[in-house]
Amino acid sequence: MAIALMGAGFSATDTSDAVNILYPITMTVQANKAWQASGLIVTGRQVTQVTAQGSWTANPDLGMWGPAGSPRFLAKQGYPLPGQAEGALIGRIGNSPPFLVGGAALAPAGQSGSFELCINDDLNSRYGPGLRNNIGMLTVLLQTLAR
Repeated sequence: MAIALMGAGFSATDTSDAVNILYPITMTVQANKAWQASGLIVTGRQVTQVTAQGSWTANPDLGMWGPAGSPRFLAKQGYPLPGQAEGALIGRIGNSPPFLVGGAALAPAGQSGSFELCINDDLNSRYGPGLRNNIGMLTVLLQTLAR
């Protein structure tokens, strides 16, 4: 599709927008891995809707959680998104700061770059085992909406 659009004279940005709208991405995000690429390149001119389901945990001693993370524990300083729920699904686009996704969210407008997802946990093992003891996964749908 992208080759056909580029061959028809569409710009790279217009081609990327069209492909993103036509082909939603479903991916699995693992609890025990840091930032995971979705394959979606956001152009900054689009609206990206993210929905997630499944269960995972950043601390097996506390049980399993959904994409919203733990209702009882907030992430500490040094986590990607301090002050938000520990174990929540978070995203980032390019070099922009992370944002909360949880079970559903719209990605922040105006950002461009590769769309990545991760669990809000101690990625650098500052407070303990970090990602090494995490279990579970989420299924995430990324849909680009036409403006």
